[in-house]
Amino acid sequence: MTDADGDERAAARRVREAVDAVSRPEHTGENRCLPCAAVNALGVAVVALLLGRRRRALGLLAAVIGGAAIWLRGYAVPGTPRFAPRLVEPLPVEFGPDHDAVVDSGSVAGVTSGLAAADDADGAGADEAAANDERPDDPAVDPADPGGIDDGDGPSPEATMEALLDSGALVEEGETLRLTDDFRTALRERIETLRACGDGELAERAAAVAGEDVEGSVHDDRILLDGRRDAWLSRPIALAETAVGELLRERGVDPAVARSAARPLRAFLETCPDCGGPIRDTTLRNCCGGPGGVSGNPERSVRACADCDAVVFTER
Repeated sequence: MTDADGDERAAARRVREAVDAVSRPEHTGENRCLPCAAVNALGVAVVALLLGRRRRALGLLAAVIGGAAIWLRGYAVPGTPRFAPRLVEPLPVEFGPDHDAVVDSGSVAGVTSGLAAADDADGAGADEAAANDERPDDPAVDPADPGGIDDGDGPSPEATMEALLDSGALVEEGETLRLTDDFRTALRERIETLRACGDGELAERAAAVAGEDVEGSVHDDRILLDGRRDAWLSRPIALAETAVGELLRERGVDPAVARSAARPLRAFLETCPDCGGPIRDTTLRNCCGGPGGVSGNPERSVRACADCDAVVFTER
């Protein structure tokens, strides 16, 4: 390899690192907020047009930088997810859903972990641990696994597992795990309480579980948790994870561990948090629109409500 080749590879690596440093995967790809992108695209176009009237090169530069920011980060104007959905809501234009309400949902702990929040995005977040503890009628899932929530700066799977066992949330039965009867009952009752409260209160309580300095707001039927990393939660996920987080903290579990356990404990739900219908093991093809619908992987295994099709847990 010549010195020139080495320099080219080093330059290419630096470019990739720079792109990775500014990109926000939780706001792009399948997680892209279409109203946010539309509002920002309009803003960039106006700025580019105004600058271009004074000097064409400035207008072109503004368009390129603004377009790159929208492509890599989801938006160019800071704080866009907090105002853009409300801004375009009155318009007689259908932008499409910000995030699919059936499948694509983040997790309360994704707000502070620094990871992309989408549960069902292929390759997003950290790889799940391979413990694969199973119990009859439950999917293969390690309840201690953060599952795209933690990336080394949160509690370890071992610490999470120990806390769940010590708090009486989980119990071992041979080589399998299950929710204890009292925790399952308490979880069902807490979900019912949260279901009866307004969406605004649910957003506030979800934000409290997600961590300090996290703000919750409601946009249509989704909840935005605005923290270190934004996360969009579907209502069923918000109900389930808020209930899990609150109950674990009331049992003396460290808040970080409670957040870490929120996603994997969803796998043990037997009734839908949103409508109360039975949860079944199925695939995206059979519950959420098929191959032409919401997912590029229609055979992905999920646990979903048999009545309303709400997905409560997605296998990676």
